[in-house]
Amino acid sequence: MDTISDADINSFKVLVSDKDLDKQLIAKALIPPTVEFLTNRIKDLNLDDLFQARLWLIEAISIQLEKELNDAYHNCCNQHDDQFSPEAISDRDLKMTCLQLLTASGKQDYIDLATKVYETSNNMTESIGALQALVSIDCKERETLLKSYYDSWNHDDLVLDKWFASQASSNHPKVLSHVKELSKHAKFNLLQPNRVYALLRSFVKCNPFGFHNQNGEGYKLLADFVLTIDPKNPSVASLLATSLSQWKSFDEKRQALMKAQLERLAACENLSKDTYEVVTKSLGKDR
Repeated sequence: MDTISDADINSFKVLVSDKDLDKQLIAKALIPPTVEFLTNRIKDLNLDDLFQARLWLIEAISIQLEKELNDAYHNCCNQHDDQFSPEAISDRDLKMTCLQLLTASGKQDYIDLATKVYETSNNMTESIGALQALVSIDCKERETLLKSYYDSWNHDDLVLDKWFASQASSNHPKVLSHVKELSKHAKFNLLQPNRVYALLRSFVKCNPFGFHNQNGEGYKLLADFVLTIDPKNPSVASLLATSLSQWKSFDEKRQALMKAQLERLAACENLSKDTYEVVTKSLGKDR
């Protein structure tokens, strides 16, 4: 695959330039379906090819629709008297979608734009959107924004959860290392379910690149946490363990890696009833 067909490009251009369509609808239509969405609906998909194809499509849209995305972004920058009006909300949705697509090109101009949006934003939607636009890119601005966000919001648990989740769900090449580091962070608490979900569920549900990496480290990391959390909070541990339950849906190599972690969990003598039930049902065994 070298480029999107002219017909598809023209369709995207018509879509993003349509001033009569609802802007939230345009924003949703511009983003390809998630890998999780597709794997849950189509059997025998090559996960690696699917992941790379999705990244390729996002980058292709970013490059070939640069002018249209840039125009749409700036058209959504009008100030609204009421930030919570339907029009203002729609504008922000499309504006942030265009920003995330533009930064996917890797161009410094758009990295700078995302940084400026973050620094000048007066609402949380744009702050989070700008952060998410950079969190998958290996650049110094990423670290600057993450530190700024943390310094500003580390006192607010709900807002800080988004900080953990955005990093865990990123496509950054070092995401697995980032998740491991975040699990040792002073603000990460295994006894705080929402914080555990923000980091670990975001990783396993929203990050096929990291969780389903062929080296199996994502599966091992999840099983490690299940074993650590289970004695303290079986309900959280059992919910996390369900992320390994769809092992038969993947290719043979991943099946073997996921099954190995399920077998490892099943062999734990002190596993809680809730978690053991999830694991044994996943393996097709009875207690």
